Amino acid sequence: MSPLSLDLGWFEAALNVTDIERSRAFYETLGFQPASGVAEDGVAALYKDDCSLTLYQGHLDPDRPQLIFWQGDVEVVARDLEVRDVGFHAPLQQDGAGDASFMLIDPDGHPLFFITMKKYDGNSPAAGPDGRRVRARQHPAKAHGDDEYGWFEFSLPVRDMAASVDFYRRLGFRIVEDHDPRNITLVDNDCRLSLYEGYLDPDRPQLIFWQGDIDRIERDLIARGLRPEPRLTDARGTGLMLFDPDGHPLYFVNIKGLTRGERR
Repeated sequence: MSPLSLDLGWFEAALNVTDIERSRAFYETLGFQPASGVAEDGVAALYKDDCSLTLYQGHLDPDRPQLIFWQGDVEVVARDLEVRDVGFHAPLQQDGAGDASFMLIDPDGHPLFFITMKKYDGNSPAAGPDGRRVRARQHPAKAHGDDEYGWFEFSLPVRDMAASVDFYRRLGFRIVEDHDPRNITLVDNDCRLSLYEGYLDPDRPQLIFWQGDIDRIERDLIARGLRPEPRLTDARGTGLMLFDPDGHPLYFVNIKGLTRGERR
């Protein structure tokens, strides 16, 4: 069956937190800015260049990091996935106001939530990095990250790479890096997703920022009162890890000679 060629929507990494104000302060200290369009208790939408991040206190079900796709063709995507025999964790729900949503769980239990809300329909259509239609975000996203942190990937630990790749390709993701069979990167519009089999430490979803200035990042984090873990350095490059107040890992890595493109 051919890859899905529908509008999944724009991507946000969603994190569950125990104290929304504490977590908001942490990410704003990192340079994230508030996004417009969200005014709800227990929700803080933030962005930093190509990373769109929303913190949820008491709203995520299941209560774990999620991939959320906003304002796509939710009803059409759900019907297509039914034909492709992709199982639903929560079936398509619709209401009379034009809102719709459904949820999938990937082979390793990572939740993917697809949602469209009528109140956001004022967002004008825009082209994603791969040229396909994607709704405008709540903020002016950049396509290529920045000079400070580099470009963003949401990274997931997997047990069976073949099964996970098959799952995401059925959603329309395409492979852009597969030089290492234990680490495969896929892209759909503004979502850049890396799957790791056997060597994410810690073994949980991570926010990874590639090719930033690690020396500068380390100095800035310490100057802002944050405590990164000791640096990891080898012949290929260097990396730096930081944990947010709820233990979500952020990893900053710079590999010598690496540039962002269709394949790394």
